[in-house]
Amino acid sequence: MNSKFIRLVKSRPLLIMCSIVILIFIIMAVFADFIAPYSPTATDFSNPMSAPSAEHIFGTDRLSRDIFSRMIHGLRMSLFIGLIPPSINLVLGALLGMLAGLSNKWIDMIIMRLVDIALSYPFMILAMAIIYNLGPGMMTMMFALVVLGWASSARIIRAQTKMIANETYVDAAKSMGLSRFSVMKAHILPNIRSTLIVIYTMEIPESILAEAGLSFLGFGAQAPMTSLGVMVSDGRSYVFDAPWMSIAPGIFILLLSLSFNFLGDELRDYFGLKGGSKL
Repeated sequence: MNSKFIRLVKSRPLLIMCSIVILIFIIMAVFADFIAPYSPTATDFSNPMSAPSAEHIFGTDRLSRDIFSRMIHGLRMSLFIGLIPPSINLVLGALLGMLAGLSNKWIDMIIMRLVDIALSYPFMILAMAIIYNLGPGMMTMMFALVVLGWASSARIIRAQTKMIANETYVDAAKSMGLSRFSVMKAHILPNIRSTLIVIYTMEIPESILAEAGLSFLGFGAQAPMTSLGVMVSDGRSYVFDAPWMSIAPGIFILLLSLSFNFLGDELRDYFGLKGGSKL
């Protein structure tokens, strides 16, 4: 095990580095109450928009709140939105994709036409329309990210399932009377695990950036809750007077998104999922 891990570190250093960065962000978010030097909501108006210093490493905002403390707590919202909706989308997409790949042409056609309809809508416009009508908030934003987010996963999984369904052992399982869901569980799912992992790691940064974009436009987290996107939005009015208010949380968003993107690329290569035919 140790020798295998050492070989992985030597052959895929970027994968290990990205995993470490992501783990650090997760630890910071989970233990934010203990790591943050100040309360994220404490205001005293004594030192508004102060520049980064030894006391406040990323400065303060217009209400004298410590930006670093707010960033750590904002990570919770960004990671929550980054992890939960993609998990739901992956489950829905995998189930519908496998069902389409193993079913007759009519069921396959119905599911794929639903996928085409879902993919035809501009995501941000649809998400803003949903949140505008249902009201801004975390649950509404999660619903907006899930309502059509499963479609791309379903299309990829359906293509993978079609390939596996032509194998002899799948035909043998069907001839033995195994149900469609038994074939999915026993033969399809084990063979698409690596694809599911890669899809998941690639969808996480998309969800994080979507949350940041929606929050920046005022459709995301609402006070007293905060997120990295909300912090960037709060600082846009002071970009020339106190640029650290937007730059610091923007760097966190950049590092988090790049880490998940590079992790997905490394996992794709590691599992041998190269080329457009598979992923």
